[in-house]
Amino acid sequence: MDVSYCKKWWDKRKKMIDEISKSDAEILHNKGENYTAVIKENEKVEYVIDISAKNILVRFYDDEMYLVYEFDILNNDKMFLKAAFYYTYAASELLEILSFNFSESGYVYMSKQNLNTYKSEERENIVNVSNNWEEFPKFGDYTNILKKRKGINLLK
Repeated sequence: MDVSYCKKWWDKRKKMIDEISKSDAEILHNKGENYTAVIKENEKVEYVIDISAKNILVRFYDDEMYLVYEFDILNNDKMFLKAAFYYTYAASELLEILSFNFSESGYVYMSKQNLNTYKSEERENIVNVSNNWEEFPKFGDYTNILKKRKGINLLK
């Protein structure tokens, strides 16, 4: 894996804005300031991680699905996965959006929108959110937030 750092990520163009050095990114990380880590495999962007003082946004890139996780930073060492968004594509066309919004108590609101048929579906439930908790990552060690969560896709 090849990791690069920048101040911001331009999602539509999959492009870094204001590239910074690893040492500058580490200083920002340690100060709790915003930066972005871009992780490539075989020259292809696989993950983009936006880190700020209040939350971490993780983007997973795939040819057929675009997945986004949003973690709230609750204190210096704990985070909670509060939202997950699945964007399903075919031939670069967005077909479906599936979203999950979690509370620490276990309440989850789910919505599914089919952009071809314009049908939507919503559900609410109480689930076990023990897997939504993570330790705040040490600089450069993003392994725990890059793992895909099992069992949250309750609408499919």
